[in-house]
Amino acid sequence: QSAPPDHYATLGLHRRCSAAQIRDAYRTLAKRHHPDLNPGSINAVTQTRALNAAYDAIRRERAEMADDKGDIVVNCEFCSRKFP
Repeated sequence: QSAPPDHYATLGLHRRCSAAQIRDAYRTLAKRHHPDLNPGSINAVTQTRALNAAYDAIRRERAEMADDKGDIVVNCEFCSRKFP
């Protein structure tokens, strides 16, 4: 049985990084490894899937932590503000 993946390591980040750093790292790596920019590369497809899974897992984890603290998180594509 293998250990679960370290999603922060997949994105090359430390666990104490900010949301902006997570987003920037994801976007940079997703563009670098995107299958359309690397046609025929199975590694690009595999890496893109791993990046997407890591980014989604980190976002879910942070949203759950905010919910546990009692913060109301507004999911909006135009903003990422929290309202008390």
